[in-house]
Amino acid sequence: GDTLPVKKPNAEPLLTAIAGTGAELGRDDVLYVGDSETDSATAQAARVPFALFTEGYRKGPVAGIPHQAALAEIALHHAIANGQRTTGSAA
Repeated sequence: GDTLPVKKPNAEPLLTAIAGTGAELGRDDVLYVGDSETDSATAQAARVPFALFTEGYRKGPVAGIPHQAALAEIALHHAIANGQRTTGSAA
């Protein structure tokens, strides 16, 4: 969006969204799910764990995008959020 003067991959939009939940969340309490290299860079800038949705917008191979988990089906986010490492079912 255009709420802030900076855009991804700057960490500020993500950190503002986290703060906007109203919950007292630390960086380790958050799992940022995204589908692109820019989302990965945003997570790195914000120092939060990143899960890559492999069926999204990405331009390069999954292996070239830093992530802690990858998923091809959004339903797998529950397993990831509960600490299970998975690579989803991406081809």
